[in-house]
Amino acid sequence: MLMPTRDANTSIALSRVGVFPIYHEKNQAGLVIQDRNGLAIYNTPYPRQVYPDFQSIPPLIVNTLLFIENREILDRKHPYRNPAIQWGRFSRAIFDLGLHAVDHNVTVIGGSTLATQLEKTRHSPGGRTGTVGEKLRQIVSASLRAYQDSPATYRARREIICNYINSIPLAARRGQGEIIGLADGLRDWYVADFKDVNRVLTADERRLNSRQFAKRAQAYRQVLSLLLALREPTSDLVRHEDRLAAETDRYLHVLCHSGVISTDLRDAALRIRLLRRPDAESEAPERFAANKGSNAVRMQLLPLLGIDSTYALDRLDLAVRTTIDAPSERSASDFLDGLSNAEAVKAAGLDQFQLLDRGNPRSVIYSVTLYERGQGANLLRIQTDNYNQPLDINQGTRLQLGSTAKLRTLINYLQIIEELHSRYAGMPGAALKSVAVIPGDKLTQWAVDYFSTADDLSLEAMLEAALQRKYSANPDEAFFTAGGLHHFANFERS
Repeated sequence: MLMPTRDANTSIALSRVGVFPIYHEKNQAGLVIQDRNGLAIYNTPYPRQVYPDFQSIPPLIVNTLLFIENREILDRKHPYRNPAIQWGRFSRAIFDLGLHAVDHNVTVIGGSTLATQLEKTRHSPGGRTGTVGEKLRQIVSASLRAYQDSPATYRARREIICNYINSIPLAARRGQGEIIGLADGLRDWYVADFKDVNRVLTADERRLNSRQFAKRAQAYRQVLSLLLALREPTSDLVRHEDRLAAETDRYLHVLCHSGVISTDLRDAALRIRLLRRPDAESEAPERFAANKGSNAVRMQLLPLLGIDSTYALDRLDLAVRTTIDAPSERSASDFLDGLSNAEAVKAAGLDQFQLLDRGNPRSVIYSVTLYERGQGANLLRIQTDNYNQPLDINQGTRLQLGSTAKLRTLINYLQIIEELHSRYAGMPGAALKSVAVIPGDKLTQWAVDYFSTADDLSLEAMLEAALQRKYSANPDEAFFTAGGLHHFANFERS
């Protein structure tokens, strides 16, 4: 028997010699993105459904799993039993391994328990046991994990069963990726409702009518086939359905003979042939326009975390807090989406000349980015558009603003004047004369001259005066913009 390892230094030392980290692992991870108030604006639990605890699993599923994989794990006669080792099975596996070294025709049975299989699935490279050393590492890690809370392991053994059922790998499907756990396996391979399956398998078999009993038989066959497919999930679930069906039939007879299931349930399950979810069937199409803010956050997380795909990102155990205001963003998204309707355009007063008085309003793409000035930072509150495709108009495009840029330039110009007002408005004349103006800084020089001569030194008066500044209209004068050197050309020579 091993003692609990709660000391941090001990855990670090064990990790350095190759033992997997010992801690209470989660059965469900996934990326969660929250808005400024902690409201989830993006949540991808993975797996999508799990059993929250051992008590929530139908006993029929537990008994079936233990019959197939690990019959001694819940034996109450041995409260301190190490669930990582089943000595009879382990000894037989070592003996067969020795015979196999001499005669390769000898089949080696597996010596794994649920505890070591769980370690393999979650921590071993590729989810495989490649060497004897890897098997020993699984046994040591599983043993330490079982004793981490108490020398008595019955509670830990029940947790192992729950964790195992929630973590079984069930191959991958096109458009969905890897499927993990019995609950998601039922949904993604057989289009079975997880709650319905649990309900009919938990019910008293003697009280079910014929229709309910047929559902129980179908649900049991689905569960049994998935538990049997664990040994070669891709082969059994993807390539050789007939082989898995035959193995399921064989186990139905064995389970009935051993008293795990009734004769009636065996016979009803044998008559059923399971229908798979078609490959062509996909999830409901994503509403890209409703998720532009959260998707923008995901795109920023990829380089930050060194991850090259959102598939891997969504499967991290990660919570992200943002400055986005979810209700405001949702309201903006709904408003922009509504502008595809002519009535909504009219109600918004946009059916005016040179606006949306003609043409199809559905052809117009709108985007909105709104920041709120905070303490030392501009905080993103809204980022959305009405383009129902993955492209983010706010971040993924470059726009030639043309004359629209003049408004932005004007606003920036008046902000500079406001800063100059706050800096020099209270200075006496002598101090203004001593201000050192950097050569070429026309605005600071203008502000100093303004305060030296103006009667009204208020901000409003200064802003008005700034808008009346005179500029040369000499067609021979050259000036620079981002486009290079220019001369005035759009003027009347007369």
